[in-house]
Order: sequence, then C-alpha cells, then structure tokens
Amino acid sequence: MAKILVIEDEVSLQLLLEFDLKSYNYEVELCADGKKGLEKLKNEYYDLAIIDWMLPSLSGYDIIAEIRKTNEDLKIIMLTAKDGEMDIVKGLEIGADDYLTKPFSSRELNARMKVLLKTKDSNIISFSNIVIDKAKRQVKRDDENIDLSKLEFDLLLYFYDNKDIVVSREMIYEKLWNQDEDIDLRVIDTHVSSIKKKLKIKDNIVSKRGVGYLFTI
Repeated sequence: MAKILVIEDEVSLQLLLEFDLKSYNYEVELCADGKKGLEKLKNEYYDLAIIDWMLPSLSGYDIIAEIRKTNEDLKIIMLTAKDGEMDIVKGLEIGADDYLTKPFSSRELNARMKVLLKTKDSNIISFSNIVIDKAKRQVKRDDENIDLSKLEFDLLLYFYDNKDIVVSREMIYEKLWNQDEDIDLRVIDTHVSSIKKKLKIKDNIVSKRGVGYLFTI
C-alpha cells in the first residue's frame, strides 16, 4: 500500500482528497502547513506527496525545492489554482513530477498517481516505518540505518515475499541455507528474534507453535 502525504490548507479539499485516496486503497496523511509538511517529508517515508502551491508558512514551491536537495525518489504532484504556463514550468523545473490545476477529478488524480508510482524503483519496499532497499541491501527504520547481517536481510526479504503465509522452519532452511550445511533448525529462531529486536517489528512476525512463522504488514 503506497503511503501518501497531502499538504493542502483548504479543509474541504483536504477531506475530499483523504476520502478519495483511501477509497483507492492508499495510506493517507494530511498536513495543512507548509513548514510542518516539509518536516514530515524530511523525517518520515512517503511514496508520493500531493503539495498545494499556496500554503501557510512555506509555499509548495519552496517545499519542493528544499526536499529535492535530499530526496530524489519521492514522487510529487503539485496542485495549483494557477494555470499560467510559466508557473507550471517553474514547478516542474524545481522538481515536481506532475501537476493538476484546480478543480480536478479524483479519477484524473488517481490515474496520474498510478503512472508515477509505477515508475518508482521496484527495489524499494516499505511497510509501517520500515524501508528496504533491495539493490543497496539497506534497511531503514524511521529513516535510521539498521545493520542486518546478510542472512538476516535475506530472511527479512523472504518473510516479505511470503507475507500472510505461514512458512515453516524447513521452508526457510531450504531457501536460505546451503543444503549441504547441517544445522539445528532452532538457529532460525535466533535470527528471527534478532530481526524483530533490531527493527522493533515483533507484532509483524508471529510464531505459530509447531508450524513456523507468519509475517504480516
């Protein structure tokens, strides 16, 4: 489920966007202030941000300019009541991926969001406050790097790829261990406990007595 931040100070539009985006199965957070919105973007993970051009305390233009200094991966749609070509060009040049001129339909917004989210790096996985970069073999929690061993990282990916399915210790062994290596399967429990402790995701990985593990997000 993609995580969306809406930075918009018009309450009626804010609530409408929240309703529509949730109906399209997005996780949605709202913010009505420019500076607070920028802080959220700096300190939390989002797949896409919808940012109004005119905002209290900090403009959408300034938010985009600032966040692009450190985050090139975030997808951004700019909302604007301005329809002048130069305003739109200015927004796109500073780092917005797309724009919509008010008023607009929720169907058009969703279509544009789908296009942008499809182009996101398929190596990036996110759930709760965890972000996994498969290409860099990097895991972050609340934007802080978490040091996982090679086996812990591979095990975390295996759980994610098999979410909502109970996997046995035998299945994990066959997938992640050299079949010539004879191990006590209880060592898997040790690695699972380490992952849960480091990432603080004890509620996401549940032990099924006598069977194995269930990973949920």
